[in-house]
Amino acid sequence: MSAYIETPDGHIQASWAARIGELHLQYKDLTKDLGCKNKFDATISITLFCGLLCYIDELLENDKIQESEIHDFFNPKKEEIFHYSNSIGDPPAKKVIECLRNATCHPLGDQSTHKKYRATGFRSYKSKEVNDNEFIEGFIFTHSPRVTNDGNLRSSRTQSSEPLYCLEIKLSLDRISEIISSTSNYFSSILKSQTNENRSPPR
Repeated sequence: MSAYIETPDGHIQASWAARIGELHLQYKDLTKDLGCKNKFDATISITLFCGLLCYIDELLENDKIQESEIHDFFNPKKEEIFHYSNSIGDPPAKKVIECLRNATCHPLGDQSTHKKYRATGFRSYKSKEVNDNEFIEGFIFTHSPRVTNDGNLRSSRTQSSEPLYCLEIKLSLDRISEIISSTSNYFSSILKSQTNENRSPPR
């Protein structure tokens, strides 16, 4: 494995993002003969997804990439959006990434659905077609900064004007895999292009 080299243009984050896709592809290849579902699919997917989101969020925050470059990868379908605080238009890619990145860092149990308000985090859902409760079909990601971990509203007056739920998204494992693959492939192509340019003889 080659070394990760930090550069001012965010090369190290892009390199990590690209390799997450390679790891995901390798896992899929190694488990393809185990049947349609494997009990580690959800764990692997959410772990890689969390890492990918962290690197992309850092690249966006430091203006190493533009939102327009990855908009198509993080453009949720209408049926995947449970709630969006701004009723005008679709959520921008940066808001979607912020929601997913914050949510993937906070796993929530099933009991979270019984609380008055849902805190920031993610919870799993199972397919009605699968009888075995061991298999997870996907995850629901919630970003709600006004809600505490125990399901109560924050008392701070400074946050009273913020929406209760900024964004809530439901993604299947297949959809998460699609996002990981397409995003990682994009960063791989950028890195290859930069490598070729560096190797080109001066004109």
